Amino acid sequence: MRLAGLLCALLLASGLAQAGEPARFTAQLEGELVIGPQGQVLEVAFKDAGWLGEDVRRGYEAKVREWKFEPVLVQGQPISARGRMRLDLLAERDDEARTAQFAIHRAVFLDPETYRGPDKSPSLRAPLYPRDAALTGIGALVVVAARVDADGKPTEAATEYLHLTGPDPGAQGRRFANQFQRATLAAIKYWTLQGVAPGELVRIPVRYIAPGQSREERRWTRVRPVPVDVPAWVVAASAAQAPIELADSGERGSARLRLLTPLGLPGR
Repeated sequence: MRLAGLLCALLLASGLAQAGEPARFTAQLEGELVIGPQGQVLEVAFKDAGWLGEDVRRGYEAKVREWKFEPVLVQGQPISARGRMRLDLLAERDDEARTAQFAIHRAVFLDPETYRGPDKSPSLRAPLYPRDAALTGIGALVVVAARVDADGKPTEAATEYLHLTGPDPGAQGRRFANQFQRATLAAIKYWTLQGVAPGELVRIPVRYIAPGQSREERRWTRVRPVPVDVPAWVVAASAAQAPIELADSGERGSARLRLLTPLGLPGR
């Protein structure tokens, strides 16, 4: 069965989608890859991916193998390089058409030589969890774009993407989204981002795991994106240079492993 068809069958079986707007699901996945001298992907290996199912795992491996990177240079010569990757998978299902699209929404690459592990990653002050959202079981992912000064302190920050998880918030979705945005931007003022030069644009994911949910859960999760107004300075900075990606822990993404292939669903 083709990957899109298998994903559609899995998402139909989940019973999570509803008629109307296409239903969106995300999941997280880790792994390693080897990049060849021309920037091509030579090897792919996912970690603890058995829950995906063999066909879906193979489909995502094939998608990663289609990626193209900037060649990694040592003394001006292209080399093969190994890297760790953390992926946010994406699947979007249309109930009426009974079809599904799949993609990788976000990818962060880490150098094995410099990766310090989750226990040695920079400590970022956790935002205060909005009380109403916690009581309702609502979680969120807030992706923030920021620029820092010479000390690594954010001088500008804005929400670039936001989705909610958990029960359908209905008409309260915007209110919950605003609460998560305020909590995130308030916390970022106290952060120090390491390895970021003054004026560089950095992209920071902040995940809110609702009480009773497991941070280690890696299955497909229904999410509800909430539109946000991205400031013009973020749009201009992103167009001028690819943002530096941070992992959830605050670890900076590799400066050597630069993906050229666009991510996300086509046309989005």
